[in-house]
Amino acid sequence: MKSHRERIQKSVNTCRSACARGFTLIELMVVLSIVAITVTMVIPSFQSLISTTQLRTATSQLVGMLNLARSEAIKRGWPVTVCKTADIGVQTPACDEGAAWHDGWLVFVDYNRSGTKDSEDVSLRVGAPDADRIVMSADSNFSDYLTYMPDGSNSGSDPEASGTLSICLDGMLRVVTVSRVGHLHVAAGDC
Repeated sequence: MKSHRERIQKSVNTCRSACARGFTLIELMVVLSIVAITVTMVIPSFQSLISTTQLRTATSQLVGMLNLARSEAIKRGWPVTVCKTADIGVQTPACDEGAAWHDGWLVFVDYNRSGTKDSEDVSLRVGAPDADRIVMSADSNFSDYLTYMPDGSNSGSDPEASGTLSICLDGMLRVVTVSRVGHLHVAAGDC
């Protein structure tokens, strides 16, 4: 009969040989293949999620900027204009007809309602979409600027018409419609 000590020693030796064995090359290759297949299936979905989030963020930034302009016009009792600019990083940005809406925008109190920032006008906010691949455009009424009046209504180059601003990213589209009375509506679509 084996002693207690011999049985423990045999148990330890058995564990050493089984525990020290590790993985075979075939097992490792199977695991790596499964991981590679999973990653290739997940990455496109993840990229789509990132694009959708960037589009939502850009739309929220645009809608927030328009809401700010409207509320400031009502609060201050003066017209507030939103224009496109490429000068978002400078001390005194200016409206720029040659810029695109995705280059940036400037919100300012437009005392003389000219649609451009003059020396007496007060800047309220400068911004741009966070994503580089965003493309923003406007219809002809808001091609350069839109102005909110003290009663909350808006006007662009045609004071009697509503207008739209479009945001496009990776084939996904958001259209922000600004009604004549200043209300916003966002619709989804394809670019």
